[in-house]
Amino acid sequence: QVDIQFTRPENISFATYSKIQQIGPFGAGFPEPLFKIEGTRILSSWAGGTNGRNLRLTLEMPSAPLKKGKPIKATLLRGGEQLATFPRNTLVNIIFSLEPSWTPPGETPREEIWLKILHIETADKS
Repeated sequence: QVDIQFTRPENISFATYSKIQQIGPFGAGFPEPLFKIEGTRILSSWAGGTNGRNLRLTLEMPSAPLKKGKPIKATLLRGGEQLATFPRNTLVNIIFSLEPSWTPPGETPREEIWLKILHIETADKS
């Protein structure tokens, strides 16, 4: 079940993630909110992580006409085997949660997010 469908991709941001964290903590009795966005274009895809087991994507969020969307990173854990299914320029619909970008120990945390993909499917082209 999806909690919010984003129709304004500019709202997929670290600020949104920070606001969501204020209503936590999340757990078994109070799960993290799930989001959906449709018609997202894959700019690049690759298998990452140990033995290429995760599917990593760079996505271009859909935006207003004549305005390019901001690329964002996303991961489908244990989805590396699906790499051939989601090549560059494929339009997809995704269900995801928001996660902060990983920051190496000792570095200042970056105010960036990535999408933790829970479900991905090719978008209907009709």
